[in-house]
Amino acid sequence: MSVLRIRALLEPELEVPGHRHGNPPKGARFHTRNAVAARLGRNAANYGQVVVKVIKPWAKGPLRTKAQVEYITRKGEIRCEDELGRELEGREEVREALAAWDLLRDHWEGCRTSMHLMFSMRKDTERLTEDKLVEAVRRTLREEFGSDPDPLRNRQYLFVKHSLENDPEPGHNPNPHVHAVVRYLNGRREPIRPGPEDLWRYRETFAEKLREQGVRANASPALERFVVERGEPDMKWYHLKQDRKRSHVLTRQDREIHEMGGTAGFAPTPGEQRYKARYTQAKYDYQAAADALAKDSDPRAQALANVLRRYPERFTDKPVLEREARAAQYDQFRAKRGGQEQER
Repeated sequence: MSVLRIRALLEPELEVPGHRHGNPPKGARFHTRNAVAARLGRNAANYGQVVVKVIKPWAKGPLRTKAQVEYITRKGEIRCEDELGRELEGREEVREALAAWDLLRDHWEGCRTSMHLMFSMRKDTERLTEDKLVEAVRRTLREEFGSDPDPLRNRQYLFVKHSLENDPEPGHNPNPHVHAVVRYLNGRREPIRPGPEDLWRYRETFAEKLREQGVRANASPALERFVVERGEPDMKWYHLKQDRKRSHVLTRQDREIHEMGGTAGFAPTPGEQRYKARYTQAKYDYQAAADALAKDSDPRAQALANVLRRYPERFTDKPVLEREARAAQYDQFRAKRGGQEQER
């Protein structure tokens, strides 16, 4: 977990750093003590996780932005909506809306012209409907890009819903999702540069708007849910007999261990070591959060503290267990191979 997000529980008076003009950032409410405690509680209650992605590459030029919009609207076949709430249907209406963005001027200034976002959630999430998903995206985009008191700081955008009903193409994402194209520059010629903290705020805002409609949605960092990097190549490196290359690596490792006089086990890989450190840190953070809540006089905070203490027990140190299982399996394989060589 990031230091700021866990320290909100340990230091209730912590002030979130502001951004331009000394004003607090939009997502300051997500860093408060109650917000952090509630998010950890939703993790323990198995709330569904929302997904917000920036689809790359960024558009650099009017034609690229047009291609993005053509893609999400399927060349005008799917109805979209703009920042004013107007529904646009057909290629002509979409082109007229894009013409108002004055993208050619942005391109002449050497800037990107648009950003492509995708909002999604698993279709089996409790109480989730497509209408609620679209409404949550509408409120999120309005808050993030259309709520500034200065109208010139707001941004223009289009968004459209994709589902199996209105976009049944092969290989399509089975979960309902919404695509949004946001103009890169606002009326003050200020660019949009979303960093990790901004993307996390988009997720938190999106989940908040879904919860306002009764959907069990949450937006928490992966480590809070004990999720590690997927597809770590070095965590899958020693699977037995996958192909000749990996068999050669196994043989070489076995020989090196034997020459060093070690036992027939596998040393932790770099991926496993990283996972172990993150897993240990996440357990420590949950324990620290539970200790902080237990000091609260509110019975609900004390009950949540008990839940958070038990939550990490659901997870095991899987990479270490998998490595031990692979080592035992390889011991048997090597013993069997040694017996066959002695028979010869």
